[in-house]
This record gives sequence, C-alpha cells and structure tokens, in this order.
Amino acid sequence: MRLLAVAFLAAALAASPGTASAHPQTISLRQYLASVSWTMRASALRIERVRMLIDDWTRVGDPPFLGGIPAACSKVRAIQADAFARIHPPPRLGTSHGWVTNSFAQARSGCKAAARFARAAIRAPGQPMSRAEARARRELPRFADTTLASFGRAVHAWRLAVLRYAASLGVSPPRWVKELG
Repeated sequence: MRLLAVAFLAAALAASPGTASAHPQTISLRQYLASVSWTMRASALRIERVRMLIDDWTRVGDPPFLGGIPAACSKVRAIQADAFARIHPPPRLGTSHGWVTNSFAQARSGCKAAARFARAAIRAPGQPMSRAEARARRELPRFADTTLASFGRAVHAWRLAVLRYAASLGVSPPRWVKELG
C-alpha cells in the first residue's frame, strides 16, 4: 500500500508543471515570491492604510482618523524590521528588492514618530488647536508624501521588475503580484 502511495505521489510530481523539468530560474522566482508574499502584501496594505488615514485627517480633520494613525502605525511596526532583508531575491530582482527593503525600513521607523505626533495632537472636541496639533498637521503630511510615498514607488518598481522577469522566463506570476499597488 505504501509503495503504491509513493508511486502515485512520484507520478503526480512528475506530471505537475514546473517541477522537475522547470528551469532553475523559474524555480528560484517561485520560491522567492512564495517567501516574500506575506511580507510584501502586509506591508503594502498597512502602509497604505497609514497614508490614507493621514490624508483623510488632513483633509477632513476628523478625530477618528487621527486616532487611527497610531493604531495603523503599530501594525506596520509589528512587521519585523528585517523582514525583507532576510529574504534573498533572484539576482535580476536584487535592485528592486533592495529599494523595497530600504524604503520599508524608513517607513517602519518613521511610523514611531508619526504615532507620537498623532497621539500628542488628539484633543477634546471644541478645544482650540494646540501646538502639538499644528506640528502634526505639518509633520504627518510630510511623512505621508515623502517616506510612505517612497515605499509605494518602491513596491510599484518591484512589481514591474517581477512582471518583466516572469515574462522573460515565460511564466505567469501569482495573481497577488499582478494586483499589487
């Protein structure tokens, strides 16, 4: 019975596309995308959430948006600082992966100050604008427009590099890569 199960498994693996007959670069790309999948998607979504909250608070001035900034920043900071650095990309994706790694580190680090500015600016309804709120109105949009936007551009460049590399190998990348920002 075991021999039959092993034979069946071996036949299934031999028949499945992209295993034994796949080009080593294709396997390397697939392994890389599998290892970077959660980190890339989680960081992109969480950083975009911080950026949207800052933009909404700046435009609308609604305290719930301001209060959401520290919470969203804590979710960004929950992703380990070296999450991208521990993943080794294929050589063709090294540059774009490096951009994502560096810009994520800056965004993650900047979230600590952004959360501090937001918490300091929270005030009771009807109270006049404090110096802390005025500072938050200066610093938070600057953070969103520079550091967080830089991460968005790095993710976009990484996505294009992955799509081009996959096309050169004749493989289709996972749907999440195509749908990424």
